[in-house]
Amino acid sequence: MRRCKSDRGLKYAEVLELEDSMDLKSIGVYSVRVQVPPSAHFNFIKMAKKIKKIVFPVATFGFSFYFCILFGTGLVIGYWITKIFHDKFFSTGKVKSIFLDFGKWRFHFHHWIWGVIIIFFITLVGWLAVFPKIFLGAICGLSLHDLFFDKNWYRVFFKKS
Repeated sequence: MRRCKSDRGLKYAEVLELEDSMDLKSIGVYSVRVQVPPSAHFNFIKMAKKIKKIVFPVATFGFSFYFCILFGTGLVIGYWITKIFHDKFFSTGKVKSIFLDFGKWRFHFHHWIWGVIIIFFITLVGWLAVFPKIFLGAICGLSLHDLFFDKNWYRVFFKKS
């Protein structure tokens, strides 16, 4: 018998003592049974509950906060870069919007459509999990600029005038 210390006092468990070079099968033992009193199981259950209640939520919050900060930073950067580009080039007329003509109809490529196409492509190819979250945020910021700035963001197809 070997004494095993725990927080509730001394516990006893049968332990087969082996030399370093011995193998269990070489001495005819194919299984070893260690008997632990039921009161010791309670400590493991209690510890598992603490892990479940404290460690997992803290880890989840930590990772979520980390990815949220990356995504949120990218969102703000993407929005402001798009706003500066729009104010400098689109508002002054140096760059014109992209339109495709289909007979009597016109298709307007809003930049929220570009963002959706890029994210759809990233997802389709399977890069979503490995694509940096800050760049995904920047793409979403590009899309959100159009949704917040352009009053006609929903007008994709319209008749030529």
